[in-house]
Amino acid sequence: MSGRGPWVVVAGVTAGLMLGVGAGLAARWWPEASGPSTAPDPAAAVAPPTKAPRVTDGRPHVVLLIGCTVRLDQVTPYGGHPEATPTLQALADRGVRFADAVSAAPWTRAASTALLTGHHAIEVGMIEPGPGANRRRLADEVDTLAEKLQRAGYTTVGTTANPNLNELFGFHQGFDHYLEVSEQWGTRHVAKVPGRQVVDGLLARVDELPVDGSPLYLQAMLIDAHEPRAAPPRAVARMVDDDELPERVGIYRVNLRKFDEAVKQLLEGLAERGIDDPLVVVVSDHGEGLAYPLHHGKGHGTFTYSSAVRMPWLVAGPGVAEGHVVRGVASQVDVLPTLLELTGTSRDGYGGPGHSWAAAVRGETDRTDRDVAWVDTWFQDASRVAAYRSDRACHRDTVDLGANEARRLRPKAACYARPDDPWADRPLDDVPAEALDELDRWRAARWEAFEGFAHTRDVRPGAGLEDHLEALGYLQDDEP
Repeated sequence: MSGRGPWVVVAGVTAGLMLGVGAGLAARWWPEASGPSTAPDPAAAVAPPTKAPRVTDGRPHVVLLIGCTVRLDQVTPYGGHPEATPTLQALADRGVRFADAVSAAPWTRAASTALLTGHHAIEVGMIEPGPGANRRRLADEVDTLAEKLQRAGYTTVGTTANPNLNELFGFHQGFDHYLEVSEQWGTRHVAKVPGRQVVDGLLARVDELPVDGSPLYLQAMLIDAHEPRAAPPRAVARMVDDDELPERVGIYRVNLRKFDEAVKQLLEGLAERGIDDPLVVVVSDHGEGLAYPLHHGKGHGTFTYSSAVRMPWLVAGPGVAEGHVVRGVASQVDVLPTLLELTGTSRDGYGGPGHSWAAAVRGETDRTDRDVAWVDTWFQDASRVAAYRSDRACHRDTVDLGANEARRLRPKAACYARPDDPWADRPLDDVPAEALDELDRWRAARWEAFEGFAHTRDVRPGAGLEDHLEALGYLQDDEP
């Protein structure tokens, strides 16, 4: 770690890191902690004094937490191990859980484009059709959620532990303050910065903000669940309740717990700073194959199976129904319009494919009416499109991958029954041609939008950032 600290702060903010761990949010939010702990040493942390409520103009403070590589079936409210994400379970108990949300892409930069702009990455020039690495930058002409909230009077603060969301790639747009992990690769080869440190930096920035009546929009991308992963054997043993479960899944769960604890730390820290009832949204950018099952691959990016694209989506806070489950298909592009409506922010100029499910979040309905959620990936040498409906999921490769032995084991085009075959083990025999043809039509329409997008721009990461991306697996093969 360099002498100047592990943060590069964008938009004129002074670089540095101040520890400040919250302790003591109301019991209505958090269960007693159990299981393996990764919390910072209390002796090393300086808790801020409790402050009076940070009063706004009547709109809620908003906290958007993006868990990088958070796989839905491993999250406690979605059937995962009870000690994996108890904080997220508490949020689900006190708020809304979307039962069938689907990521728009199985890797970070494309999925985050969909999440933060409400557009599929291909529509706004963020795919790389060739076999090389994706170096696309989000165009200034594309509005982000932060930009929309900033124009509506929110004070916006963002942070990312994943370099795919660095300023270089355009994801700082709309933030009054944007903190990104520095290129530590050049000093200690640190591939991942723990979520607790990311939270410390974000809380330090909140401490410096004026109390002027404006609501806050806080956005954090945490990378604890991403490769590379390690865990003590005893911690893994606590997360493995099945002799048949591969050890790598237990290791993944221990790292997922670190993400969960960072979420708790942030919300407790905000409560101590007078922000004790924000509108909290927790999602993932994508999941992880974990070679569990084997044909899903060990990582993410290439395949559109459920392990990589089913997305947890939790909402809690003021005006949110308690213990409510929203069924029906939802898409990652729906998060932006939903948040705009929940905050009373205008959707002027949006025009994207996302739907607002604010009524469902308020408990006025328990279902979405979306027919299909689309998934699109251009990652390394792969090109694949998928359609998720309530009753089936269909996938199609749009390039010839026959030279790759591992990928050749998977059908080039197939549909699978949902929910009877959630892991896509048994291709359906009686799929109408229309089900696969619609994949081609959707991709063709998106390709037309891509070719018509006039603002596509490439950037060239420096050597340190390039090495950091490679250490996280973005520039190398993803096969088991």
